[in-house]
Amino acid sequence: MRIAIGNIGHESSSFTPVRTTYEHFVASNRGFYRGPEIIDHLEGTNTGCGGIIGAAREYGFDLAPLLWAYCMPSGPVESDAWHRLKDELLDRLRDAMPVDGAMFDLHGAMVIEDIEDGEGDLLTGVREILGPDRPVMTTLDLHANLTQRMVDMTQVLLPCDRNPHTDFGER
Repeated sequence: MRIAIGNIGHESSSFTPVRTTYEHFVASNRGFYRGPEIIDHLEGTNTGCGGIIGAAREYGFDLAPLLWAYCMPSGPVESDAWHRLKDELLDRLRDAMPVDGAMFDLHGAMVIEDIEDGEGDLLTGVREILGPDRPVMTTLDLHANLTQRMVDMTQVLLPCDRNPHTDFGER
């Protein structure tokens, strides 16, 4: 079984006028990884992606790592930055096809300048590529802003349980 994995993660505060740029993602101390770099840097970590990689090893799944970008909490993501990130992840997914499904390590509270539901927008793009029959799963932060669109685009949404968030890997 071949599974696409990735993340575009951000916890947005719509109360701050300071926008999050593409450069904020690239320079983030949380990491910005493409393709196999995701496995190289996140395997064995207490992250959603680290847990996905560990489970894939345990159950013999083949992984198609796409893009993993996580930025520290700040204002809404600039529209241009969002489209660059989303387009790259979706292009990488198209290039990785065929896959049997996808598992993402998202935050669940990302706001784009012109889109209130960043994760829902991303998952809609993923669903358009994968079609209705391949499963899509994502982990979420425990204070994610769950939307109907996110529910409609996935089979499984799995938030962490603990605060502090010490259970991302096991989730």
